[in-house]
This record gives sequence, structure tokens and C-alpha cells, in this order.
Amino acid sequence: PAVLGMSATELPASAAVLGAGTIGMATGLLLAADGVPVTIVTRRAGAAEQLPEAIDRRLAHLQGLGALSAAQVQRAGAGIHASVGLPDGESFQLIYEAVAEDLDVKRSVLAAAEPSLAAGGVLATGTSSLRVAELAAVLTAPERFAAWHWFHPADLMALVEIVPADTTADDVTEALERWSAACPA
Repeated sequence: PAVLGMSATELPASAAVLGAGTIGMATGLLLAADGVPVTIVTRRAGAAEQLPEAIDRRLAHLQGLGALSAAQVQRAGAGIHASVGLPDGESFQLIYEAVAEDLDVKRSVLAAAEPSLAAGGVLATGTSSLRVAELAAVLTAPERFAAWHWFHPADLMALVEIVPADTTADDVTEALERWSAACPA
């Protein structure tokens, strides 16, 4: 199946980023700077409360470096927000997992997030060292899943690797390639 509602040049219509650490925030900012509404999902209320200030600081830094324009900074600031847990009843065209590099933690987070994936959407992990097939094994739709690993710092380094599992559908890999090329880093 084609990725829901997207032409060859569009980014996803909505994204959830699971994890508010360095990679999660940077990837969320890249998507939001290009107009994608992004929900950064945290586990703790304290982290969600601190996120807006951290985002503002990072956006100012990126603009100061010339990595983002004023318009991109404004779009990103308006298009990104934090949530403690995935919002009930919402679905996302992209769910990007960026939590601790621990197989059991990632499996648990991915399995819990999968029901929030829109039909035809993409579930991606930011893993840099775990086998994608081992993560996909806990999913009900492993064909919608791949690794989308942004090199650090993701909002400044225009380098990403896409690692499909044997079960990953071709349109998922193609969407990740398009989205990687479209992000402003």
C-alpha cells in the first residue's frame, strides 16, 4: 500500500516522536521546521514542561548558525508540542522512536505506539546498533517498520541511514528516503 495521502515530495501530515532527548528533539524540530505538526512524547510531566524552553533555545541556536531560516524557526516553534504519553485517539502518519538504546525498552515502546499509527503510515526507530528484525518481531504490521537513524547532531548533520527489515515494505523505505531529502538539515 502507498504511504497514506502523500505525493513524492511531501512530508508526513503528522508525526509523533517518542523520546525528548537530543535525537528525538532534533528530529522533531527538522520535521516541524518543514511544516509537519509534531508531538514529542515524553514519559514524565517534568520533561514535557521543560521541552518548550529547550526547543526555543535550540531553535535560536540553529537560526544563529544559519541552519534554519526565521520562517523555519517560526514554523517549528508553532508546530511542535509535548505530550506525556501518546494522545488518546490520535493517529500519526509517522511515529519515530528515539528512546534508550535498549532492546526491551524499544520493543515495549514500539509495540505500545503501533496502535497510534495511521493506516499506511510509517513506524520508525532511531536505533544505531540493534537489529531491526528483532525490533520488528513484536509488531503486528512489521511491513510498516524500518530504522531511520539520524547522525548526531540530527538538526545539523545531513546524514541519515535507512535500514529496512526483511519484512519492510518498499513504500516505507521510499517514504523515509523522500522525507530524509526534504528535511532542512
